[in-house]
Amino acid sequence: RRSSIFLFTALSLLATSGSSLLAQLPHAQISYLYPPGGKQGTEVQVTVGGVNLDEGRTLVFSHPKIVCEPIAGQSTKYKLKIGADVPLGAHEVWFVGRFGMSNPRSFVVGQRAESVESGTHNSLTTAAVIAIGTTVNARVEASASDYYKFTVKKGQRILIECQAAAIDS
Repeated sequence: RRSSIFLFTALSLLATSGSSLLAQLPHAQISYLYPPGGKQGTEVQVTVGGVNLDEGRTLVFSHPKIVCEPIAGQSTKYKLKIGADVPLGAHEVWFVGRFGMSNPRSFVVGQRAESVESGTHNSLTTAAVIAIGTTVNARVEASASDYYKFTVKKGQRILIECQAAAIDS
């Protein structure tokens, strides 16, 4: 009788713990897209970063006129063609690869000239020159500084807007 109670208890524990023994495949997850946007009617090369981004096949956008072309031999780099009539603002993008479709990230379409940070302007003497009205795509590293310079006229009002939080960057 004791052995049958033990066997019943062991089988019950095994049956109820079976769900925790099941394994799940990894899930593709985008942490960033760089640059995080582009100008209407242009082409831009982007790099996707995150986890489980193996064997990247394509990027899928919420707008059909943002078209992705994989770059040969680069599973996380893509050339995008942004249609001239793609609406301004944030559009969603998903990575598709070995582990399926990822979480969405924002890709911002603008109408201004775009500049992508070169990473070589970390002092006043090497400040990057930008034109007024330019969208600057940049990354900020911990404990680092980036310098930019632009020409203004006396009394001219300049607004600088950082959209990092708005695009979940």
